[in-house]
Amino acid sequence: MRPLILQMERGEGSQKGRVRMEAALLRAAAAVGVPVPEVVAVGEGTALGANWLVVERLEGETIPRKVLRDAEWPRPAAP
Repeated sequence: MRPLILQMERGEGSQKGRVRMEAALLRAAAAVGVPVPEVVAVGEGTALGANWLVVERLEGETIPRKVLRDAEWPRPAAP
């Protein structure tokens, strides 16, 4: 069994199309060797009522606020 995550697009206006942009960013990052979840599928809203994105599930921390504040994840020096 392959663990996957379904992300539904939320919001209106400027947020529309966000999942397609996120999929493109994940694919671009993967192309240069960044360890990111594989994009499995991207779709339009029809049956689900919103645009959606399916990615593989990776082990690790994904809470941005915790990652940014946790001393385990050092920040690069400011330029």
